[in-house]
Amino acid sequence: MTAQPQVSRASVERTHYRPRAIWTGTLAYILHRITGVFLVLYLFMHIIVIGQSVRGEQAFNDALHFVQSPVFVLLDAGLSGIVTFHALNGLRIIAFDIGWGIRLQKALFWASLLVAVAVFAVSLVVARKLLG
Repeated sequence: MTAQPQVSRASVERTHYRPRAIWTGTLAYILHRITGVFLVLYLFMHIIVIGQSVRGEQAFNDALHFVQSPVFVLLDAGLSGIVTFHALNGLRIIAFDIGWGIRLQKALFWASLLVAVAVFAVSLVVARKLLG
């Protein structure tokens, strides 16, 4: 009888989530997914608000009044940062898939995050001026 070759199994202990082992690539992946979810939620909210126009002028005005509250103005400032990060990180991913800038992936991620934070900060200043 011939011996069966030993097949090594993947180590299960190395495949679980390790909070102290979040590297740049993992952080980019997580943030890209989270910002994508926020953008989908915003799209649904936007469709609901615009859809109020079907119910009449007063319903649409009430919906607009609701989303023009200070909380939503601040959320719009956050939206600008989220859109900026998601767009720049998406371009970084496309460049990586094409083969451009592979050695610059970490730097490009941190640059996109820095630009998004700067856009968010400028949006907060503008929102503060809008709120009075």
